[in-house]
Amino acid sequence: MKLWHVAQWGNKDEGANGWDTQCVIRSNDMMLAIEKAELHMSCYDWKDGKADVVYLLGDDGVVGDKTELAIQVWIKPAVNLLRHESWHRHYETNEWLDFKTMYGDIE
Repeated sequence: MKLWHVAQWGNKDEGANGWDTQCVIRSNDMMLAIEKAELHMSCYDWKDGKADVVYLLGDDGVVGDKTELAIQVWIKPAVNLLRHESWHRHYETNEWLDFKTMYGDIE
């Protein structure tokens, strides 16, 4: 199954420029992973639980179809150091766009 790193920019105590609220979800479907992550992140009372970004970390080799929390919510910087494939919530349309569509050809 795929592993998804789902994050919200910021946190309740420090605001939008603080460390990020995030977790890792195991799911074959990105939207189900986001939904599950938002359920868990909503307990942290920040942005109504809504995620801002999701990174596809890879596949853990497990066969199945149950979407579940793989790593619990934590608050630290959500940095995509290895430049995993990513999708970002468009704030005006609320749709999820891949990095290139959202930001263009930037390095």
